[in-house]
Amino acid sequence: CISSFYLDGFIYNGYTSNGSNLERVNVTSGSVDYEILGDNLLDRRDDSELSSSSSEVQVTTDGRYVFSTSYLKSGASYTGFKVRIFDPYDNWNKTDEFYSNITSFYTNGLVADGAYLYFIQWGGNHYIRQIDYNGNIIKNWTSDQATTYIINGQYDYFNDIYWMGQYNASNIYMYGGL
Repeated sequence: CISSFYLDGFIYNGYTSNGSNLERVNVTSGSVDYEILGDNLLDRRDDSELSSSSSEVQVTTDGRYVFSTSYLKSGASYTGFKVRIFDPYDNWNKTDEFYSNITSFYTNGLVADGAYLYFIQWGGNHYIRQIDYNGNIIKNWTSDQATTYIINGQYDYFNDIYWMGQYNASNIYMYGGL
């Protein structure tokens, strides 16, 4: 999975060695270890909890909380999103969890900005779906993915901008607002 975020001197990526930890890189030393979480991460492909090593982890942060998400799929139908919220300032305990009762889609991208989550569809209609932290849909729109190949990114909570990375090259795009 193409998933990572920066928080408090570490880059966390979308890999777990046992389902209840998250690989991280210290940006100063380059050392790699695992943050132990208060609950299991979600498999991004369904709403199951991971219990072994996996890179099928979709995570992001808004600078305060960390989100593990999945798009729910039943047969050929996408049936919603599941969101699990962790508090890194309270021993990484799970603070909340919710389902959205909206149609989901295949996503490799996820951004959070302190008020909303943005699920970024890969392929298809190139949708970005904005939901609040209760699972309510706020807005849908089509991204410029057809020309930029954006796949995932990070909200820069210091500068109030969004950084998005390109799937098939090393370009990084800055957006003033999604």
